[in-house]
Amino acid sequence: MSKFSIRRIRKEDLSIIYDIQVRSYDSRYVEEKDNFLEIISFYEEGCLCVETNGIIIAYVLSFPWIRGIPAPLTDKKFFMIENFKDLKDTNDNDIHKIFDCYYIHDLCVSPEYRSMKVGKSLFESVISLARQKNFKIISLTSVQGSRPFLEQFGFYTVKEVDYGGSTAYLMETVLQ
Repeated sequence: MSKFSIRRIRKEDLSIIYDIQVRSYDSRYVEEKDNFLEIISFYEEGCLCVETNGIIIAYVLSFPWIRGIPAPLTDKKFFMIENFKDLKDTNDNDIHKIFDCYYIHDLCVSPEYRSMKVGKSLFESVISLARQKNFKIISLTSVQGSRPFLEQFGFYTVKEVDYGGSTAYLMETVLQ
């Protein structure tokens, strides 16, 4: 594989990202394109994709969040809750008044590019961003047997949760 680069997701990338999601996840975990658009609008800084030779091969959707609560999977308006606002104009100090962890909502690598360290690079980018924003905890919801992969990044299970109608695991790691 030739060298890859990581950049912010743009709205015109949504169809490709959606295709990667559909090919990667059980149908219980497939979100609508509108959800992706809302997440990007909510916190575009944490929405990244990986490209190689001009082709998007992976993505991550991440944002500040509330510790101990999995971000909803399919609610079309889950970022329009009264106390949550568009974070584009919110400074880092104010973010910490609302949110106490950094959340990885979705990290997905196109099936044909797995085992090439693309997911690891995305994780490292998110961890770096969380550190820059002074978050001490990163949280996520593990689905489809991803716990062993996540444990290599220091994630541990906090609790079992119902997610997409099946058992999943809310996990977190403490940043050093």
